[in-house]
Amino acid sequence: MSLVEVQTWIELIKNKYHLFFQGLIFSILITLIFFATIDNLLTSLNNYRFIIYGCIIIFEIVYWIIFRWRLPRNKKIKVGVVIAIYCDNEKEKSKLKADFISQIHKNSQEENLLSTFHFVFLKNHFSKQILDSENPVECIREMNKKIKAHYFVWGEVKKRKDGEEKYFFELDGYVVHKPVPEEVSQKISKDFSTLLPKKIEFFEKLQLKGFQISAEFVYLSIKYIVGVAAFVSTDIFLAEKLHKNLYLRFNEFKPLPSHLQEIRTNAYTLFIEETYLIALYYHSYGGESKIQKVKECLDLVFKHSPKHYGALLIKSQLDFFDGDIQGSIKTVLAASNNSNGNLTWRYNIVFLWFWEEQFEKALKVCKQIHSQQYEGEERTIQQVIDFCLKILEKKPEKTQLYFWMGYLAYFKQNDLANAHDFFTKFHKTTSGFKELKTLSEAYIVKIEKTMQIK
Repeated sequence: MSLVEVQTWIELIKNKYHLFFQGLIFSILITLIFFATIDNLLTSLNNYRFIIYGCIIIFEIVYWIIFRWRLPRNKKIKVGVVIAIYCDNEKEKSKLKADFISQIHKNSQEENLLSTFHFVFLKNHFSKQILDSENPVECIREMNKKIKAHYFVWGEVKKRKDGEEKYFFELDGYVVHKPVPEEVSQKISKDFSTLLPKKIEFFEKLQLKGFQISAEFVYLSIKYIVGVAAFVSTDIFLAEKLHKNLYLRFNEFKPLPSHLQEIRTNAYTLFIEETYLIALYYHSYGGESKIQKVKECLDLVFKHSPKHYGALLIKSQLDFFDGDIQGSIKTVLAASNNSNGNLTWRYNIVFLWFWEEQFEKALKVCKQIHSQQYEGEERTIQQVIDFCLKILEKKPEKTQLYFWMGYLAYFKQNDLANAHDFFTKFHKTTSGFKELKTLSEAYIVKIEKTMQIK
């Protein structure tokens, strides 16, 4: 008997083991026959034979119950991916395990994602339970109460004669993710459904390549959709890790099916946005030790999207800290041409105009800021004020920034007390800047009148 035949017999036993008569009863009978054969070897243990037999049979029953009913568990710190593919033939199941599943594992290993993913491969009888269910999704949800995974790929593979022997793959997917808006949830589910190849067929003589290509599609689908779910759940670092170079992997399939071309474009766009958000995170919270990392991320963004609005705003701030004020102004103006209605750039340019003492230009944009509002502007205003206060700690001679903060507190925050303090500090610490002093005096008078300050 060849090794393949032995493996097939082992798989056959494992596949039928969950059935009561074919599995449990057959196992107990084999055990009894075995011990009956060697019984006279145990005569010296006459007083303990039945205890030994009983313990072994109890062990077999417990093991069968666990094998039959116990579902595997996902590891808490990992992204759980369940592969539940039913095979109606033991040889095909062995090939599926050897070629399809090993290819998914190999891809994860090559991309250092084994620490991220935990792949759970369901036993054949659990996979069949999903497949035969009237409502497979409901069946998966019920199973997942125990497994606690995040993604399910389920279906079946079978070999049939179609002129020549062929393999037929049928796959579907289900996504479990953190609570997100219904519209986003539907989009994730739709993308996963689009990505997974619903039906694949290939000749038996091409089985190795066929299983490997099928595994590639499933693996790329998992990477993309896990990344999307991570993105909407604000786990940007995981999203970027999964989407990095993913669009290049899609390009390896030539020609790429039309329904996947949009997904490839989405993967490309998401990767750029995720890289930008990582740059923004390090820029906001990383301090000086992360400046080089910020620059590396920006270089990557500009390589793919040289007019990226958010990246241009970060670059303008880096230029400012490097002492390249004119470069900073040029970058902000470039951002303004690609803002698509986002008005944050105005705060950057006003700060720079004040810094360069080009007050006419600064006040012109100030009037535009005064007359328009946008969602999230309150946060931007507070960030600008905090930024100016930090700058003044190092550059106390830049007193014009007090005027800028007073203007924001007065006209945008309606914070009369702070506005009065900022304008007063500007007035007391400044000897020049006649135009700004005249305006600040007028604002102080109005504020004191409103607050009834004498």
